[in-house]
Amino acid sequence: MTVACGIGTESALIAMGAGPHQATPVAKAQLADGVAWVSTAGPSAGLPKDTVVLVEDNGWQGVRPEVLSRLSKPSKAASVSWNVNGLLMFSCARRGEIVSTVDLWDPDAAGELPAALRHLWERGPDTDEPLAAAMTLVEKYTGVAVPPAPEVIQPTIAFPITSPVLGHPVTRDELLALKYPGAAEGPRRG
Repeated sequence: MTVACGIGTESALIAMGAGPHQATPVAKAQLADGVAWVSTAGPSAGLPKDTVVLVEDNGWQGVRPEVLSRLSKPSKAASVSWNVNGLLMFSCARRGEIVSTVDLWDPDAAGELPAALRHLWERGPDTDEPLAAAMTLVEKYTGVAVPPAPEVIQPTIAFPITSPVLGHPVTRDELLALKYPGAAEGPRRG
């Protein structure tokens, strides 16, 4: 889950690599094998204007430095990602610059957190609810409490991530082989 401040929903989706005009029902998105997707919640869910919560199912795009720096360009963003292997990642960025990315289960992680968050984590996360403790870091960093709105808890609309943000230099030929950009958006000549 990612909270981005100072950015509209459409811009946030583009920063994630999702097509803002490709909305599809979550049930259909879940059937698309191998396709990552993201849902959004904004002011209609009780969030401040120009604040977006991005909810990924089985995804980690929000904690990737390339994505988080794009989401934070206008202001700030923070993200939490977890998986069944026990990984619990927290990342935060401000004005396009990554501030911190840590595995919260790492015993030395607290030292890598911003000072304003360090004391919260050092008090000891509740091991029964580590995700709630991680979301407290997101709230403290962004100043935004994520509401228990249906759009957050059980989203019904998904946006496929069709143009993932690549974090390494690639050649034109590699992009075309991967079909990024697509044929309709291919490179301009001349």
